[in-house]
Amino acid sequence: MRKILGTIFALGVSCSANADIYQWYDHDADGSLWLSDSYVTPGVDLEGQLLWWANLADASLRRANLSHTNLVFSTFARASLSQTTFNQAWLYGVNFINADLTYANLSGTNLEYANVQGANLFHANISDANLSNLRNWEDAMWLAAQYNANTIFPEGMNPEELAMFELEIPAPAVGYLFLGLLLQPTRRVRSN
Repeated sequence: MRKILGTIFALGVSCSANADIYQWYDHDADGSLWLSDSYVTPGVDLEGQLLWWANLADASLRRANLSHTNLVFSTFARASLSQTTFNQAWLYGVNFINADLTYANLSGTNLEYANVQGANLFHANISDANLSNLRNWEDAMWLAAQYNANTIFPEGMNPEELAMFELEIPAPAVGYLFLGLLLQPTRRVRSN
């Protein structure tokens, strides 16, 4: 019985173990692949970190915050990134091969030369994103992904054919008109 409980405990500890973040290539040439002592766990906040060339293949980063993070040439192959926020992140040349990006917020990101082969971008927000020179976009799932007029698409990519939805950018004049009517002082007419 002790042996069984010991095995179950060891499996539980090993399954929940976390690791530092390492580079897959020593781009900064400092002789070390270590990048950060941040834990790679669902919901982790890595906002604003410098994680270029990070090896995050097979990582479970659901609901993580990677906003304003430099992830240039990082790999997220087969990673679970559902509902992850990449708002304004630098994703140039990132490897998203077979990654789960369902409901991810990629708004305002630079995805130039990123590879999305086999990635699932169902309902991902790519508004204001730069997708120019995106690699293998034809092999990714884009169903219900959201874009706007400021999204830059790679040559040949038609969002309507891929069943994406355009987010309308409201004209500011409509809001000002409504606000003006709402806040307009009312005048009383004197009766004699």
